[in-house]
Parts: sequence; structure tokens; C-alpha cells
Amino acid sequence: MLFRQSREVRKRKKVRSRKSTGNKFVLEQLDKRVLLSVSTDFIDAAEIVADDFGMATSQEAAFDSAEQVLYLDFDGAIVYNNYPTDYDLHRNYVYVPPFTLEGLGFSGQEANAINNVMQFVQEDYAAYNITVTQEKPTEGGFSTIYIGGTGGYAPGSVIGRATYDVGNSSDTNYGFVYSEVMVMFAEASNDDVDVFSEYLANVITHEAAHTFGLAHVNDTSAIMNPFVPIDPLTLSFRSDSEALLGINLGYKSIGGDDYSVVESVGVNEVISGLLERRADTDSFDFTADARGEMVVDLDTTVYGNLDSVLSVYDGSGNLITSNDDYNGQDDSKLVFNVSQGANYTVVVSSSGGNSSGTYSLTFDGPDGGGGEVDPALISISDSVGVADDLAMDFGTLTVGDNLIKTFTISNDGGENLVINSVITAGEFTVVPADGSSGVITLANGQSKNFNVTYAPGNAGIDNNSVVINSNSGGVNTATTIDLDGIGQLAPSLIAVSDSVGAADDLAMDFGTLTLGQSLVKTITVSNNGGTDLDITPAIKQVNYPAFAYCTFS
Repeated sequence: MLFRQSREVRKRKKVRSRKSTGNKFVLEQLDKRVLLSVSTDFIDAAEIVADDFGMATSQEAAFDSAEQVLYLDFDGAIVYNNYPTDYDLHRNYVYVPPFTLEGLGFSGQEANAINNVMQFVQEDYAAYNITVTQEKPTEGGFSTIYIGGTGGYAPGSVIGRATYDVGNSSDTNYGFVYSEVMVMFAEASNDDVDVFSEYLANVITHEAAHTFGLAHVNDTSAIMNPFVPIDPLTLSFRSDSEALLGINLGYKSIGGDDYSVVESVGVNEVISGLLERRADTDSFDFTADARGEMVVDLDTTVYGNLDSVLSVYDGSGNLITSNDDYNGQDDSKLVFNVSQGANYTVVVSSSGGNSSGTYSLTFDGPDGGGGEVDPALISISDSVGVADDLAMDFGTLTVGDNLIKTFTISNDGGENLVINSVITAGEFTVVPADGSSGVITLANGQSKNFNVTYAPGNAGIDNNSVVINSNSGGVNTATTIDLDGIGQLAPSLIAVSDSVGAADDLAMDFGTLTLGQSLVKTITVSNNGGTDLDITPAIKQVNYPAFAYCTFS
């Protein structure tokens, strides 16, 4: 879980850094089943002795025995020593006075604070098989955290302590949070009882977790850290603590993950979800009923921990867009365009994989309108340069050669795309790649490849176009792809043959002649290229004076 911090609380709180060890609240371990939480050096512990106080009562309720129960007692109580099942109170009983904020600057706001605390703690344990209540159960085992007083009877100065129940072996344990000594936290709250409520909830969740088998961790962002800070306000369970709670309490969701596989949803639907662990992700897919704007909005409760990230992928798994914090809040929102009949997947995760918690996910998309279908919509891509620029450059090609390139027509609309003709002219030809002919019909999401051949017949620049006549947009539409190419003649290419022996062996044997005689033989020089071949008259080799100059015929 990321640091829990409500959106409104996060806006209002003023961060104060701890300046000295006097502002550092240290946890101490008493024995193998007891953990002290957040000791304070500056609190003068005073013994509180029960006088004419009886056991506090509250409305009672029965709970499902399959769940463990965490009872938060704000009413005050006499607590009797339950050692060795719980830690030793070192006396027969202690008195915990009713919860009050009178000495903390929030007098009269107790009910508001209790409501806030309940919801904060419920969010902290939302993933697990546990009920958090302020109604005392009438049957079955339950852990109790007593909230109130100064804890003056505790050995050493502390603001909270609880039984460390390794393995959560007992479903009946107790712990204490001495709210009246949380003066520094009240001052840091800047007269905002909502902020103070979250500080108080941090301590309650911490103490309760000891009764469920969690020990301390060395992580200042974690709620089980041995120090309770002023900043950050929001604390959370670390991943290893989450895993141990899952083992000791069990998860509410089957398999420990409410959306462990992709869930199909409608385009106008609201989902209540939960990331059970920091690294958890939930996935939802939908098919667009119509073309238009889709909005996916994730909201967390103001008491929640989740700092969300929303991502959406197309049917091929390509990321379309993603959002972490929308308008400066920890919640996320996506706004993107969809095509009718196309499939999309929305993934919920946490920012940096560092938080967990509950959320509400709203899908708000274009409606199909009671059977009304979007018109066909042509989409064209090609294998040359920019895929969707409606231009194909074939470069320079020798006259007599040919080059084939491909473009693809797709239907991104709802109705069938009817392609009546695909034509071109000049040095270019176009045909369907599959060799089909006639009128072509493409349903939504379908596509078809076409081959364009460039075969220059003459040197020079060739400009033309492919014209596609279809019903795109619900009307007769001509879509044009520009075609460009340059034809060039082949270079000159000499070919030599002679009348002696093999014609193309570039050798002439004159045999034996009597001195004074002469013999004439012929060679033929040809140009097999595309441009003129310039021939300089041949010169006899100076080493062989018997051979005369060549003459042309």
C-alpha cells in the first residue's frame, strides 16, 4: 500500500518535519508476546486508579464466525489482566477512560473523529477477512483496541501498546492507544480534526496489526515502522506485512485477488474493486458500442490508501494512453476515442507499485443508440515512408524493370465498408493482393491489402494516384493515394563479337601468313545499354607493329 492520505486531507495538511528526538516516537519490545508502540520521552506517566467506574457498555452485535473481528472501544472500560494469553498488565486491571479530544484542541468533535478513524482503519484492513467495528460483539473471539487516556499505568511512557500474537494464534487479544498524549500530532494537524483522525488511525492500525501477528519493519513509509512520524501523514502496510496479513487473516476475495483474470464489462458500468497488495493489478476489457469519446474514471474514498494508475490498451495489446494523477489528485482518469466494435483493456495498478486499496471504476462510453450503427470509415496505411500519409514514393527505377509496393484498406467504422473500385493509370497498376476482383466489402475491423506496381516505360518523372471509391462516412467518397516514381534509361553496355572462333571470347587468331601477305578479319561492337555508347577508334598495340589500325565499316 502507498501512504494512505485522503485527497481532501492531503490538500489541507501542513507538513512539519521532526526537528529532534523529542519528536520521534519509538516502539519497544517487552517480551516475546508483547510489543510496545510509540514510546514518548516527554510524557509524564501518571498512575490512573479505577475508582467508581464500572465496565463501559455499548450496543452489541453478533458477527460471522468465519471472519475475525477487530473491536475499537472508544467508550472507556475496565480491562482485566489476561496474561499469559495477552501481555501482562502488571496489575489485576486498568481503567481506560472514554475517548475525548478536550485536551487536544478538538473539544466537541469526538463523533466526527471516531467516524473518520473507523473508516481509515476499515480501509487499512479492506483486503482481509476481518470486520472492524465499534459495536462490541456478543459472541466469539475478537481483538480489542481501547482508545483513550494517557496510559499512565503502562511500564514506561508510551502512546500505544498491544499483544504481539505471533502467527495470530488467538482471536482474542487486546491493545491500547493512549490518545490523550498525542499532543504533538494535534498541533501538527493545524486545527483540522480530519488530519488528526488519520494520525490516530495510524496508531490504532499499527497496534491492531500486532494482535494479528505483525512485527516491526524498518521502513519509514510503513505503518509497522518502529517510529510514528509527523510527516508523512499517510502510512501503510509494506508488501511483506501485507503477505503475512493474508496468511494470518485470509483475504476477503477468493484467491486473494478480486480481479485476478480479465473481467468483461459494459461501456456504461461502475465497478467496485480492490488492489489487495501493492503489486496487484486489476484488468477489465470492453467492446465499444459506437464510435466516440470514452471516459474511464477511477475514484478512491477520502479514507483510502490507493494512489492509482490507469492504462488502456487496444485489441493488439498496444498502449493507447495512461494516467497517474488527474488534476493534481491521486485518482486517475482516462479520456480517449474508441471505434465501434473494437476491443479495449483497462488496467488498474498503483503508482510505482507502492499502494493498495479500494476504488470505484466508472466506464462512460458512447452508446450504440438502440441499434443505430456508425457509418463505415475507411483507414489506409502503406509500406512506404509514413504509414498513413496517403503517399507512396517508388524512387528511381530503370526502364523495363518493375517494383511492387503494398497498401492496406481497413474499416474503422460500424457499417460495412463497400469498395466499389480501386483504380490508377499511367505507369502504375493496382490489384488486390489476393487476386480477387469486383466490389469488395469489409466489415468493422476487417482489412484488405492491395499491390501497386510501378513499371516505367520511358525515362522521366511519373506522377499519378490510386483512387478508391467507397461509402466511407455514409456517402460516396473518393480517397486518393499519391504515387511518385522516376524512370531512368539503363547505362550504355558494350558487347563485342568477332568472326574468329567463339564470337564472344574476345580473342582473334589470324593463323600463319607469308611475309608481305595481309588478312582482314572483323569484330562487331554493340551497345546493349539504354544510353549512347561512345567508341574511340582502336589503336594497334605498339609491341605488335604487324597489326594495323582498325577501321570502321
